[in-house]
Amino acid sequence: MQDEDLKQAKINVREILIEPMDHLGLARPKDLKVVQFEKMLAGFENNLSYMRRDSLHRLRLFIEANLEGPNQNRWPSPAAIYKWARDIQEEPEGNSELVISWLQSVEGPLAVQGGYVVELRNDLKKFKRPIDAVHLRRIKKRAAENRHKFAIVREKDRVGRATFEELEQARCYDRALRACTDIVFAKSPKEKELS
Repeated sequence: MQDEDLKQAKINVREILIEPMDHLGLARPKDLKVVQFEKMLAGFENNLSYMRRDSLHRLRLFIEANLEGPNQNRWPSPAAIYKWARDIQEEPEGNSELVISWLQSVEGPLAVQGGYVVELRNDLKKFKRPIDAVHLRRIKKRAAENRHKFAIVREKDRVGRATFEELEQARCYDRALRACTDIVFAKSPKEKELS
């Protein structure tokens, strides 16, 4: 997306989704503090900027129909809103700023070394928020399960018993692992200038 297109896309999110919802005077989600709520709204501009105008309208109507609280006057959780957004319009392929900055931070090499970088990237893309310690434990568990599953597939392939679907899943995972590793060890623009 070009700079001007991105600027307009963020304006669309603000004008079609955030401002009309703000005019309703909704309370923040119950589990968010004020600062977190402000970050949530700012995050919508960045993370929903891929959506077309008609999709943003549909998302706003869906949010309005699913308000929370006993008086139906509270924003739904950000996770629910992002899920509805993906259901309305699939996100284009690619990695968000959150994914790239997280993987290029100190967390990226730890995830590569720990064998959970693919699952970390997938959850950052899916939930569009930083990962806390509890969530990280689930990611690591899922990564261990995937390593075990793909070790079995490779062994089945070695003896000629793996199905096409199993092999394709393993190849997709390997491609994702290479892509994540490339992001983790990519040079920042400043480092590229110095080299």
